Amino acid sequence: MKRLAVNAGLLFALLSQPALAAKTYLMVFLDDAPVSGIELDLDGVDAGTTNARGSAEIELEAGEHVLTLVDDEIRFPVAFSSDAGEDVEVSVTFNSTPGVAPAVTVRNFGPGDTGSGYITGQVLDAAGAPVSGARIAPDGAGYAATADS
Repeated sequence: MKRLAVNAGLLFALLSQPALAAKTYLMVFLDDAPVSGIELDLDGVDAGTTNARGSAEIELEAGEHVLTLVDDEIRFPVAFSSDAGEDVEVSVTFNSTPGVAPAVTVRNFGPGDTGSGYITGQVLDAAGAPVSGARIAPDGAGYAATADS
């Protein structure tokens, strides 16, 4: 009987824990430039600021959320939802042209999902000079590219 009570207690403790949705990855831009120092508020709680690359990583529980971007007196809310074990990517691009609304993209990625994106950078030799024609092949990606300069 004691063993049953202990096992039931452990099961209840495990089931009552909130399911994490892993992380939210945020990117904020003004036109093509990253925006650093944007204050972040997730569901009414301080979630830090964007870094020099205009990005931030925030852990959250599964469910409905509002991520608010704050700069001076401007507050820009982004609503999204997440399931247990699911990463969420939020991209917000503000436009310097007056009257143009910000572009907001929210993408959810569950375990085993794959996405698409870009890898950018330079291939340099030991002296710091660009290497033209270098073959770039990420492990397990199933594709390769050649550096153009």
